[in-house]
Amino acid sequence: MEKLFDSHEIDDLKQQVEKLESSSQQEDLAVDMLLLLSMKLRGTFPTPATAIKFFLKRWELTETYFAKVLGSRSRASEILSGKRNLSMSDLRTLRDNLGIPSDLLLGDPKAAEDQGIDFSRYPVAEMAKLGLVRPRLTKRSRNFEEAIRGFFESAGFSPEQAKQACYRRSIRKNEKSDVCALQVWLAAVRKRALGMDAPDYGTITREDLTAIARLSVYPDGPVRAVNALREKGIRVVTMPHLRSTYLDGAVFLLDGKPVIGLTLRYDRLDNFWHTLMHELGHLYNGDVSEEPVFDDLEISAQEDNQEVAADMIAQNVFIPRERWESFCAHRVSTMSICALAAELSLSPAIVAGRYRFEKKNYRVFTALVGHGEVRRLFPSFTGE
Repeated sequence: MEKLFDSHEIDDLKQQVEKLESSSQQEDLAVDMLLLLSMKLRGTFPTPATAIKFFLKRWELTETYFAKVLGSRSRASEILSGKRNLSMSDLRTLRDNLGIPSDLLLGDPKAAEDQGIDFSRYPVAEMAKLGLVRPRLTKRSRNFEEAIRGFFESAGFSPEQAKQACYRRSIRKNEKSDVCALQVWLAAVRKRALGMDAPDYGTITREDLTAIARLSVYPDGPVRAVNALREKGIRVVTMPHLRSTYLDGAVFLLDGKPVIGLTLRYDRLDNFWHTLMHELGHLYNGDVSEEPVFDDLEISAQEDNQEVAADMIAQNVFIPRERWESFCAHRVSTMSICALAAELSLSPAIVAGRYRFEKKNYRVFTALVGHGEVRRLFPSFTGE
C-alpha cells in the first residue's frame, strides 16, 4: 500500500473508509474510492469524462464552473456525457484549470505516475524580480527544482499542497488564471505572514469594521488600517500580483490566525478599501478556513451566497443602503460626493468608486478615486 500511495492519499482513503461506515451515501463514496484505486492500479480512468468528473469533485467544483472554463455550456455537457472528444485546446484548459494531466485524458498508462509538479511552469523570472528566489535562477539552473521547492517550503507547505489549494473551488477565482503563478503568489503571502508577529485572533465585530472604515479619511489610512487589524490578530499582506493571476485579494487561516492578501493591482484608494472590506466581510461572516478564498472582484458574485454576503458587508459598512439610495436619488456631483463622505467620515474615493462601479461609468470622478495613492505606502511596492 505504501509503495502505491503517498501518505496523504492513504489518509484520504482511511477517512473515506470511516465515512463509508457511517454515511448514508455509501454508494457514491465507494465509487470515488474505486476510481482512485483504478487510476493507481490501471494508470488511467475508464473515460475522459470520468476523469473530469473525478477532478471536479476532488476540487469541489461544479459542472457549471466546468462550462465557464470551457466557455460553452453545450460543449461541456457533450464532453461530460461522452458525446464529444476533447480538442488540444480543451486538454490545455483542463490541465491549467483542473490540474488534469493531458496524458491521463488520452489514456496513457504512465499518466497516473506523472501527476506531480511541472516545475518548468513556474514564472521564475517574475519570482526573481520580486525577490522570491535568487536573482540569477533560471529553469536551466542545476538546482532549479530544489530552489523552487525550497521557496514553497519556506512558506510552510509543499508545491503539491499549494497546487491543491489553488485548484479548489472559488467562484471569484478567474478561470483564466495561471494556476502556477497563483500558487507562487499564495506562497509569497504565506511566507511574509509567517514572519509577522500578531496576537491571537478572537473575533471581529461590526463596530471594528466601522472603525477600520473611518481610517480612510487619513492620507495614510491604508497603513493605519493594516496596523489596526494586526493588533487584532489579522495579518494583512500586500503582495504584487503576478501576470495572469487576475486577482484582487484572498483570505485564509494560517496557524489559526486570519491572513488577508492584497495585490493592489489597481493602485487606487477605492479599490484598496473595497477589497480589504470584502475580505473582512468573509471573516465577519465566518467563511474563512485554511483553504484560501481567492477574489477577482470584477467577476459577478450572483452565483455564490458567500460572495454576495461579503459584498453587502463591504458596501453597507461604508455607506448604509438606505443612505446610498437617497444619495443616488439626486444629482451626483463632486460636491455631493465630498459632502456624503464628510457626513460619514469616509474618504471621498469610497463614495466615488462605488458610484463609478454601480453605474459602470469609469470616466467620471477620476480625480476622486485616489489614483497612485496606495502602493507608495507599502514597502513591497516601493522597494524599501
